[in-house]
Amino acid sequence: MKRLSKSLQPSQDPEYKFPILFVKHIRHLNKIKYNWAQIVTGKPGSGKTLQALLLSYLISPKRFNPSCYAVTAGEFMDWVNDPNRQAGDCIVWDEPGIGLKARHWYSLSNIMVGETLQVYRKKKLNVFFAVTDFSFIDIQARKQITCFSEIQRFDLRYARMWLYDLKINRKTGDMYFPYYRAYINNRVYALKNVQVLNSAIKKLYERNKETMDIIFEKMEEFKEKTMKKDRATIQEIEKERFGKTYTIFDMANLVAKNREKCILKGKLNWCLIHAFLTKELGFAPSRDACRAIKFLIEKEKETNPQNEYNM
Repeated sequence: MKRLSKSLQPSQDPEYKFPILFVKHIRHLNKIKYNWAQIVTGKPGSGKTLQALLLSYLISPKRFNPSCYAVTAGEFMDWVNDPNRQAGDCIVWDEPGIGLKARHWYSLSNIMVGETLQVYRKKKLNVFFAVTDFSFIDIQARKQITCFSEIQRFDLRYARMWLYDLKINRKTGDMYFPYYRAYINNRVYALKNVQVLNSAIKKLYERNKETMDIIFEKMEEFKEKTMKKDRATIQEIEKERFGKTYTIFDMANLVAKNREKCILKGKLNWCLIHAFLTKELGFAPSRDACRAIKFLIEKEKETNPQNEYNM
């Protein structure tokens, strides 16, 4: 393993305390027709999103703008398919675990995102996924990742980013996480971890104040919308009637016992489920709740065809 030569050592400028070697490595991959996809994990408040934004700025400072930050699958797809997209452009997808959930992978939007991650290599783009835990993303998307990193914040002065390569056994599907190694000029450089000073984040904001203000506003709006949506979903599913709280599983049991009232052409129909529950419970569950109930009953029937559905 080679040590870094003086010419490849990080600058003393706080902005470039993040090693120039790592940035050069990503740019080199773009140059030879490769994309870069990196998972940035860390505890809430560790600064994983800001670290990813800093990386995006260092890789492509002239192309850093509000479109480099996405919170939904739709925004990510729009960014990838933008006809003005250039090689080396970067995007940070914040909390993809909300829009790219492993347990909801059967949805059309998530399938499309998974396919995009497999075929967008020719565009030579750089994508950073800021997520609390690696397991929040579906296995199909994980296997398209180039680098896995974990943020650890020790105090207000700096944070440390640990870098891991993502190796996959193509026979068994098992994943391994050795420390990341960069190949430059026929030499191998070990990049185990990187120290990022808080002053680098401050300088990022100072040099891109207007862009960062828009991104921060988008962050807060996304958090507020997510909390409102979750609150509304809970209120819809858990309505009280005669002192009893109905969960989605209670409603699924009720539909299963009255299955014949929700059958259309020999199959469960979510519209009939919606009409039946509205009449029986006195409130109208959402379309997504009715589809989830249909899915639960059909899944249970496949698993235990002789047993009555019971959660």
